[in-house]
Amino acid sequence: MIAPIQDKEWVHPLSLILLREGNMSNNNEKVMEISHSDVINALFHQKLHEQHFATQESVDNLKERFLDFSARTDSNFEKVDAEFKEVRAEIKEVRTEIKDLSNKTDENFKELSNRMDDKFRWVIGTMCSGFIAMLAVMLAQIFTQ
Repeated sequence: MIAPIQDKEWVHPLSLILLREGNMSNNNEKVMEISHSDVINALFHQKLHEQHFATQESVDNLKERFLDFSARTDSNFEKVDAEFKEVRAEIKEVRTEIKDLSNKTDENFKELSNRMDDKFRWVIGTMCSGFIAMLAVMLAQIFTQ
């Protein structure tokens, strides 16, 4: 018969063997008699429990590392997303600056073109006036001779 053990989550198998009736001899030397099969069975169960706890600990460690890795990955993705948003904002600013510069360049080119047209007309007019004046002088010389 096995004596009940209170408030224990797990009981070592050797303790169960020692609690069985008849394991103690009747002499005063208090020699315990444990069968080989009980010792082997107890050691086997002990190793199984150690392996179970080690496996559970490994699973818990893996779970904890995975959760930590997942949190770090999420954090890294958030940082990358923030960087992309900053880059997009900078690209929009650059595009706006390029459009403004293009508009200014177009305005400057039109203004320059208008100035050149005015100057070109003035130059052509001056040349024509000079040519007419020269022609008049030549005609006057021809008729005065």
